[in-house]
Amino acid sequence: MVSAALQHKIDQQRAAAPLELPKARLCARVVLAALAEDPSASGGADLVAALAALKADLGQRWSAVTAIQYMSGRQAEFAAECGLPQERAGLLWAHLVAKALVDGAQPLGGLSSAHVNALQGQAQMLAQGLFSEEKVQ
Repeated sequence: MVSAALQHKIDQQRAAAPLELPKARLCARVVLAALAEDPSASGGADLVAALAALKADLGQRWSAVTAIQYMSGRQAEFAAECGLPQERAGLLWAHLVAKALVDGAQPLGGLSSAHVNALQGQAQMLAQGLFSEEKVQ
């Protein structure tokens, strides 16, 4: 059971989620670009471009670490649910990857390909669940 105060906070976060979507898109791009990088290589073009876009829109204090921290949270999850149908799976995948990284305190290279594939499948199932809810409503 959720307390009234916590439920109020969750309701506020859900209401603000559409406003958070641009930030979630930028942060998700960084998370997914960092995940795609070879840990032994120094910053690839996709990650550099994603970080440049993040800093240009959100400020110089944003980094890959802050993007991962943001994407691991509930606000990013709610924002992902507000995304366009074709982007939800990617946003939810970035959220799950970031959450796994934060919860496990592992570097990006510490996630096995099996773990990444499982997270991607989970994100796709979540996105499909969101699509089916829309059809019902």
